[in-house]
Amino acid sequence: MTDIFVSYAREDQERVRPIVKELEHRNWSVFWDLEIPPGETWESFIGKALEESSCVLAVWSHSSVNSDWVKEEADEAKQRGVLVPLFLDTVDAPKGFRRIQAADISGWKNNSSYPPFQSLLAAIESKISSASPHVVKPAPAPKSAERGTVVPTAVPKAPLFQTKNNSSERLFPKIQRQQAVWAVVALAVIIVGLFYFINHKTGNSVVPLEVSSPEKVVPGNNPPVATNVAAEKALLNVVAVEPVVPSVVSSTEKVVSGKNLPADTNVAVEMAQLNFVPIRGGTFFMGSPGSEDEAYDDEGPQHLVRLSAFYMSRYEVTVSEFRKFIEATEYLTDAEQVRSKRDWKCGVLGSRRPANEDNHPVIYVSWNDAISYCKWLSNKTGKTFRLPKEEEWEYACRAGSRTSTPFNTGYNLTTSQANYNGHFPYDHNKKGEFRKNTVPVNSFAPNNWGLYNMHGNVWEWCENWYGPYGSSDDTFQRVIRGGCWDQHAGRCRSANRGYYPPENSLNHVGFRVVCEP
Repeated sequence: MTDIFVSYAREDQERVRPIVKELEHRNWSVFWDLEIPPGETWESFIGKALEESSCVLAVWSHSSVNSDWVKEEADEAKQRGVLVPLFLDTVDAPKGFRRIQAADISGWKNNSSYPPFQSLLAAIESKISSASPHVVKPAPAPKSAERGTVVPTAVPKAPLFQTKNNSSERLFPKIQRQQAVWAVVALAVIIVGLFYFINHKTGNSVVPLEVSSPEKVVPGNNPPVATNVAAEKALLNVVAVEPVVPSVVSSTEKVVSGKNLPADTNVAVEMAQLNFVPIRGGTFFMGSPGSEDEAYDDEGPQHLVRLSAFYMSRYEVTVSEFRKFIEATEYLTDAEQVRSKRDWKCGVLGSRRPANEDNHPVIYVSWNDAISYCKWLSNKTGKTFRLPKEEEWEYACRAGSRTSTPFNTGYNLTTSQANYNGHFPYDHNKKGEFRKNTVPVNSFAPNNWGLYNMHGNVWEWCENWYGPYGSSDDTFQRVIRGGCWDQHAGRCRSANRGYYPPENSLNHVGFRVVCEP
């Protein structure tokens, strides 16, 4: 289901583009330009998107007021009660729409703080938050003669143009990447040989970490409990190798205080049985480098962060796990308190989740709900559970990978590695699958530190208030990280940041927790 359908005239495309970018930056999914998936017809694809949208933005301009297609889309939205019109030019709205108040942003200079634009955002938020599931009816067939005037379609929640996207500025340009890989492999062989020689001469031994193959996903089952105690003990010694640090970055250093991991192996075994991964403290450069494709301004500047040790849940919190919390406490989520038709028991389309999705991440949970879950788990176990700090989340997501790469998988992320909208791959890579749903939390291979689905599936709440790095100017939004099932690969990058008000409950946001030593 799309949050916002934008109806506009083709002649206004470049003027509409910055509006769409602002909407996407607020983590709304926007349908606005033509890209029809294989097997779909133009009429069915556009008609379905129009019917399933929570809000329809009708852009009135000199061109669109004369477009029968824009007026037809606006009329359907009007009948459904989801229409939000705006004036891009100083014009009269078409007949039948003149009694509907429209946001006049004809004087907008791409400044998000412009009062009429803020009023527009508030109107859109109101429509989306009050939307409820509805039955999709066949859309009227559009007039073929008007196909070229308006062509809305789905676009990803990310910059529509690259803000820092000169690929030639990367550490390894594409044309040199193969040679660089062979050089790294050769260097690794030399280092491993030297390491073996030193340990053989000194009599030291290295405990090998037993790496099991990814668990088989069985819908409806809970995440498998780690039982390989030897591997978990070994993990305490090797899991948190400090990331490779680029040579040119900001000199600002941020220190996040805390304890080191306890030496008691009983604690390590207990945490492993709870499906928590030990993350040793270390330093890394947080944020995206200046050469990263599709980077937002709020992802920089890169800055040094020093972290203490913590444990992080191997998986996102599941429907089954959250149900235990509800049953034990009779807690009412934020969505339930306002009598929303969509709450934690629902799937992505708003209907009740089937039993075989108990092992999917819980959604429609607010930041407040996640905090309450952490408090309950803390009281139940006598340990301190909380949401991850934003810097902890990115450190764990990267898992020792270079901060010059956008993903912990390297320069690309495929739909065989993560759950996102595969119609929109990263950096012009090959398209993949769009599953249109969450997947079980133990899907795909974990990252190098044993954490699953740090890229994609659902956005994950973090403890922090959202704000620019290095600034005390926090907003009234809480940070989310990781991207999700209905957004494109660029939004799943390790450094990408999102945000929502703490009371929001959405079909693409869940959470995982950390435990303090």
